[in-house]
Amino acid sequence: MDVRIKRKLFLSVLVTFALQLTDVQIVSADSELHVLRYASPYREGSPYSRADRAWMERIESESNGRIKFIPFFSGSLVNGRHTVQELAAGIADVGVISPNLSRAGMHLIQGQLAFYEGLKDWRLGEEIFWSMWEKYPQMKQELAGIHVITINSGSPMYILTTDRPVKTISDLQGLRLKVTAEKVRPLQQLGIDAVPMPMGEAYVALHRGVLDGAISPADTIVAINFHEMINYISLFKSPRPPYPSRAINQKVWDELPQDLQEIVMATASWWSELIYKENEQFEARGMQKAKAIGIKLIEPSPEDVEKYVGKLTEEGERIANILDEMSLPGTDMYRDIQSIIKQQQLPN
Repeated sequence: MDVRIKRKLFLSVLVTFALQLTDVQIVSADSELHVLRYASPYREGSPYSRADRAWMERIESESNGRIKFIPFFSGSLVNGRHTVQELAAGIADVGVISPNLSRAGMHLIQGQLAFYEGLKDWRLGEEIFWSMWEKYPQMKQELAGIHVITINSGSPMYILTTDRPVKTISDLQGLRLKVTAEKVRPLQQLGIDAVPMPMGEAYVALHRGVLDGAISPADTIVAINFHEMINYISLFKSPRPPYPSRAINQKVWDELPQDLQEIVMATASWWSELIYKENEQFEARGMQKAKAIGIKLIEPSPEDVEKYVGKLTEEGERIANILDEMSLPGTDMYRDIQSIIKQQQLPN
């Protein structure tokens, strides 16, 4: 087991022991009260955490108090890169997962992120994801040890830079930017020094001048204080593909009575939409703040936007072929997703 996970697991044991000392009941399989440790790498005031708080309150209410949550924010139990492994190891019971940041074992989950170019409606994207989840069991196998509750897509991403405005495709050359994993190779082909990393690490890197910017949602202007470093937002818009984002430890899930499982899963789409709406509000706030403090918004030409999106689309085909070579259904899934997107209608 990874040393960092061992340390987190030790902390988790200490937390459980402390709860027992304070007479909070820790639940056995047939007990009435289920106390669940929720863990998130995000700070408590973030839009993600506000949505998660609302979900926890709803579950506590609808379960008539049979489920109680003890929340841990700001990475006190989990971090951005190892959330799947930490949750599967029992460091927390339920919370945020980021399989898109994992460095190993998430080939299909991560690969499918490159298959959604051209998507116009986040709701359609999430419907597509769930249909792929049921059609291709390899996705569930990659997340063994946890039970996925919901997914989210997030706000669209733009090109945020500190000192160099990006007006054209050629302006991207030589920039060192924080990016998401599925965009590394196509952006490298555009001349970008593309660096995948969690948002929390990106703030520090921007502050120190290690990065020239980030490809990220506008809400980071407010949520992660990117306004302290960012001077330009170039509106090369790209969608945020859906991925599993909230889950529960499989053993804990299996021990919940069926009626409580049904309550949890009945809220899944509501939780996903709440996360999206919180991000949407922050997206608007981010753009408003950017304008108010003088961050320049740059509108690229339609031709450059088409080249940019086209390069990202090419990556989907390349990754699909790589997954095929690993005996995973890359091309089949890519074609399924792109077929639905081209029709822009919900799958049956």
